[in-house]
Amino acid sequence: MNLFNQINQKKLLLIALLCLLFLTNFVYANPTTDEYNFNFKFNQQDDTRPKVVFLPIVDRSGLHKKYSTAAIETINERVEKQFSADKFILLKGEKIDKTVKEFPFENYDAPVLNELIALGKKFDADYIMFFSLEPIKAGASGFGIGVGAGKIKIDLAMKAKYVDVKKGEYVFNQVLAEQGSSSAVTIGIFGGVSPKHATVEATNKCMDKFFAGIAGIYKINP
Repeated sequence: MNLFNQINQKKLLLIALLCLLFLTNFVYANPTTDEYNFNFKFNQQDDTRPKVVFLPIVDRSGLHKKYSTAAIETINERVEKQFSADKFILLKGEKIDKTVKEFPFENYDAPVLNELIALGKKFDADYIMFFSLEPIKAGASGFGIGVGAGKIKIDLAMKAKYVDVKKGEYVFNQVLAEQGSSSAVTIGIFGGVSPKHATVEATNKCMDKFFAGIAGIYKINP
Protein backbone atom coordinates (compact mmCIF):
# COMPACT_ATOMS: atom_id res chain seq x y z
CA MET A 1 0.00 0.00 0.00
CA ASN A 2 2.83 2.36 0.84
CA LEU A 3 4.56 1.50 -2.44
CA PHE A 4 1.35 2.23 -4.35
CA ASN A 5 1.02 5.66 -2.67
CA GLN A 6 4.64 6.51 -3.46
CA ILE A 7 4.13 5.69 -7.15
CA ASN A 8 0.96 7.86 -7.27
CA GLN A 9 2.75 10.75 -5.60
CA LYS A 10 5.56 10.56 -8.14
CA LYS A 11 3.04 10.59 -10.99
CA LEU A 12 1.25 13.61 -9.54
CA LEU A 13 4.56 15.44 -9.12
CA LEU A 14 5.51 14.69 -12.74
CA ILE A 15 2.14 15.93 -13.99
CA ALA A 16 2.51 19.13 -11.96
CA LEU A 17 5.98 19.78 -13.40
CA LEU A 18 4.71 19.24 -16.94
CA CYS A 19 1.83 21.67 -16.36
CA LEU A 20 4.20 24.30 -14.97
CA LEU A 21 6.51 23.92 -17.99
CA PHE A 22 3.57 24.27 -20.37
CA LEU A 23 2.30 27.44 -18.68
CA THR A 24 5.80 28.98 -18.67
CA ASN A 25 6.20 28.41 -22.41
CA PHE A 26 2.74 29.82 -23.08
CA VAL A 27 3.45 33.07 -21.20
CA TYR A 28 6.73 33.73 -22.98
CA ALA A 29 5.28 32.83 -26.37
CA ASN A 30 2.25 35.10 -25.85
CA PRO A 31 3.21 38.48 -24.36
CA THR A 32 0.50 40.49 -22.64
CA THR A 33 -1.31 43.29 -24.44
CA ASP A 34 0.51 45.90 -22.35
CA GLU A 35 3.91 44.46 -23.25
CA TYR A 36 2.98 44.39 -26.93
CA ASN A 37 1.74 47.97 -26.89
CA PHE A 38 4.82 49.15 -25.05
CA ASN A 39 7.14 47.59 -27.63
CA PHE A 40 5.09 49.02 -30.45
CA LYS A 41 5.20 52.52 -29.02
CA PHE A 42 8.91 52.24 -28.32
CA ASN A 43 9.74 51.17 -31.86
CA GLN A 44 7.33 53.28 -33.86
CA GLN A 45 9.01 55.80 -36.15
CA ASP A 46 5.98 57.51 -37.69
CA ASP A 47 5.18 60.09 -34.97
CA THR A 48 4.46 63.25 -36.95
CA ARG A 49 3.35 65.39 -34.02
CA PRO A 50 5.18 68.76 -33.86
CA LYS A 51 7.67 68.92 -30.99
CA VAL A 52 7.27 72.15 -29.01
CA VAL A 53 9.54 73.41 -26.22
CA PHE A 54 7.76 75.40 -23.51
CA LEU A 55 10.36 77.42 -21.58
CA PRO A 56 9.89 78.29 -17.89
CA ILE A 57 7.86 81.48 -17.46
CA VAL A 58 9.75 84.54 -16.25
CA ASP A 59 8.03 86.80 -13.71
CA ARG A 60 9.12 90.45 -13.91
CA SER A 61 5.68 91.83 -13.04
CA GLY A 62 6.37 93.03 -9.53
CA LEU A 63 2.92 91.78 -8.60
CA HIS A 64 2.24 90.11 -5.26
CA LYS A 65 3.43 86.50 -5.43
CA LYS A 66 -0.11 85.20 -4.94
CA TYR A 67 -1.37 86.96 -8.05
CA SER A 68 1.66 86.42 -10.30
CA THR A 69 1.40 82.73 -9.43
CA ALA A 70 -2.23 82.80 -10.59
CA ALA A 71 -1.14 84.33 -13.89
CA ILE A 72 1.61 81.73 -14.38
CA GLU A 73 -0.79 78.89 -13.57
CA THR A 74 -3.25 80.29 -16.09
CA ILE A 75 -0.61 80.38 -18.82
CA ASN A 76 0.43 76.81 -18.03
CA GLU A 77 -3.16 75.58 -18.10
CA ARG A 78 -3.91 77.28 -21.42
CA VAL A 79 -0.74 75.97 -23.06
CA GLU A 80 -1.26 72.40 -21.84
CA LYS A 81 -4.87 72.45 -23.03
CA GLN A 82 -4.06 73.90 -26.44
CA PHE A 83 -0.98 71.76 -27.06
CA SER A 84 -2.68 68.49 -26.15
CA ALA A 85 -0.70 65.24 -26.24
CA ASP A 86 -2.79 63.81 -29.07
CA LYS A 87 -1.55 66.58 -31.39
CA PHE A 88 1.79 67.76 -29.98
CA ILE A 89 4.88 66.63 -28.11
CA LEU A 90 5.17 69.33 -25.46
CA LEU A 91 8.55 69.52 -23.72
CA LYS A 92 8.48 71.37 -20.41
CA GLY A 93 9.42 71.23 -16.74
CA GLU A 94 12.05 68.71 -15.67
CA LYS A 95 12.56 67.51 -19.24
CA ILE A 96 14.19 70.80 -20.18
CA ASP A 97 15.13 72.59 -16.91
CA LYS A 98 18.73 71.38 -16.75
CA THR A 99 19.51 72.27 -20.36
CA VAL A 100 17.87 75.68 -20.00
CA LYS A 101 19.85 76.48 -16.84
CA GLU A 102 23.12 75.55 -18.55
CA PHE A 103 22.40 77.46 -21.75
CA PRO A 104 24.54 80.63 -22.13
CA PHE A 105 21.79 83.24 -22.47
CA GLU A 106 23.05 86.79 -22.62
CA ASN A 107 19.89 87.75 -20.75
CA TYR A 108 17.50 84.96 -19.81
CA ASP A 109 14.72 87.45 -19.03
CA ALA A 110 14.74 88.50 -22.67
CA PRO A 111 16.14 85.76 -24.96
CA VAL A 112 16.76 86.81 -28.56
CA LEU A 113 15.88 84.92 -31.72
CA ASN A 114 19.25 83.24 -32.26
CA GLU A 115 19.31 81.98 -28.66
CA LEU A 116 15.82 80.53 -28.94
CA ILE A 117 16.67 78.81 -32.24
CA ALA A 118 19.87 77.31 -30.81
CA LEU A 119 18.06 76.07 -27.71
CA GLY A 120 15.27 74.60 -29.80
CA LYS A 121 17.80 72.69 -31.89
CA LYS A 122 19.23 71.08 -28.75
CA PHE A 123 15.87 69.37 -28.31
CA ASP A 124 15.40 68.74 -32.03
CA ALA A 125 12.21 70.77 -31.65
CA ASP A 126 9.98 72.22 -34.34
CA TYR A 127 8.94 75.20 -32.24
CA ILE A 128 9.92 76.90 -29.00
CA MET A 129 7.88 79.36 -26.93
CA PHE A 130 8.72 81.86 -24.23
CA PHE A 131 6.55 83.98 -21.92
CA SER A 132 7.42 86.66 -19.40
CA LEU A 133 5.14 88.68 -17.16
CA GLU A 134 6.06 92.34 -17.43
CA PRO A 135 5.46 95.14 -14.87
CA ILE A 136 1.78 95.79 -14.23
CA LYS A 137 -0.23 98.24 -12.18
CA ALA A 138 -3.33 97.92 -10.06
CA GLY A 139 -5.82 100.48 -8.83
CA ALA A 140 -8.77 100.18 -6.46
CA SER A 141 -11.76 102.44 -6.00
CA GLY A 142 -15.06 102.53 -4.16
CA PHE A 143 -13.91 101.19 -0.80
CA GLY A 144 -15.23 102.76 2.32
CA ILE A 145 -17.14 102.27 5.53
CA GLY A 146 -20.71 101.14 5.10
CA VAL A 147 -22.12 99.90 1.82
CA GLY A 148 -20.31 100.85 -1.34
CA ALA A 149 -19.31 99.58 -4.73
CA GLY A 150 -15.85 98.01 -4.70
CA LYS A 151 -13.89 97.52 -7.89
CA ILE A 152 -10.33 96.69 -8.82
CA LYS A 153 -8.64 96.71 -12.22
CA ILE A 154 -5.44 94.95 -13.16
CA ASP A 155 -3.42 95.94 -16.22
CA LEU A 156 -1.23 93.03 -17.25
CA ALA A 157 1.60 93.06 -19.77
CA MET A 158 2.99 89.83 -21.15
CA LYS A 159 5.84 89.23 -23.56
CA ALA A 160 5.15 86.22 -25.78
CA LYS A 161 7.54 84.64 -28.29
CA TYR A 162 6.94 81.65 -30.56
CA VAL A 163 9.72 80.55 -32.88
CA ASP A 164 9.82 78.20 -35.86
CA VAL A 165 13.13 76.46 -35.16
CA LYS A 166 13.43 74.81 -38.59
CA LYS A 167 12.82 78.04 -40.52
CA GLY A 168 14.77 80.16 -38.04
CA GLU A 169 12.12 82.85 -37.67
CA TYR A 170 9.50 84.27 -35.34
CA VAL A 171 5.94 83.11 -35.76
CA PHE A 172 4.85 85.41 -32.95
CA ASN A 173 6.80 88.08 -31.08
CA GLN A 174 4.72 90.67 -29.24
CA VAL A 175 4.15 92.38 -25.93
CA LEU A 176 0.50 91.81 -25.07
CA ALA A 177 -1.39 94.11 -22.72
CA GLU A 178 -4.87 93.52 -21.34
CA GLN A 179 -7.01 94.58 -18.40
CA GLY A 180 -8.95 92.41 -15.99
CA SER A 181 -11.38 93.59 -13.34
CA SER A 182 -13.29 92.42 -10.32
CA SER A 183 -16.15 94.13 -8.55
CA ALA A 184 -18.47 93.36 -5.65
CA VAL A 185 -20.51 95.00 -2.93
CA THR A 186 -18.36 95.98 0.03
CA ILE A 187 -19.98 95.74 3.45
CA GLY A 188 -18.20 97.48 6.30
CA ILE A 189 -14.47 96.89 6.04
CA PHE A 190 -14.78 93.51 4.32
CA GLY A 191 -14.02 93.79 0.61
CA GLY A 192 -15.48 91.42 -1.95
CA VAL A 193 -13.20 92.23 -4.90
CA SER A 194 -10.64 89.69 -6.08
CA PRO A 195 -7.29 90.86 -7.50
CA LYS A 196 -6.63 87.21 -8.34
CA HIS A 197 -9.77 87.01 -10.47
CA ALA A 198 -8.83 90.23 -12.24
CA THR A 199 -5.32 88.91 -12.90
CA VAL A 200 -6.61 85.62 -14.34
CA GLU A 201 -9.05 87.49 -16.57
CA ALA A 202 -6.31 89.73 -17.95
CA THR A 203 -4.01 86.73 -18.48
CA ASN A 204 -6.68 84.83 -20.39
CA LYS A 205 -7.26 87.81 -22.66
CA CYS A 206 -3.54 87.91 -23.46
CA MET A 207 -3.46 84.17 -24.14
CA ASP A 208 -6.45 84.51 -26.48
CA LYS A 209 -4.42 86.99 -28.54
CA PHE A 210 -1.39 84.70 -28.52
CA PHE A 211 -3.29 81.65 -29.74
CA ALA A 212 -5.06 83.71 -32.38
CA GLY A 213 -1.63 84.84 -33.57
CA ILE A 214 -0.26 81.32 -34.05
CA ALA A 215 -3.50 79.67 -35.18
CA GLY A 216 -2.46 79.96 -38.82
CA ILE A 217 0.31 77.34 -38.50
CA TYR A 218 -1.93 74.78 -36.83
CA LYS A 219 -5.50 73.66 -37.30
CA ILE A 220 -6.40 74.87 -33.84
CA ASN A 221 -9.01 77.13 -32.35
CA PRO A 222 -7.49 80.24 -30.78
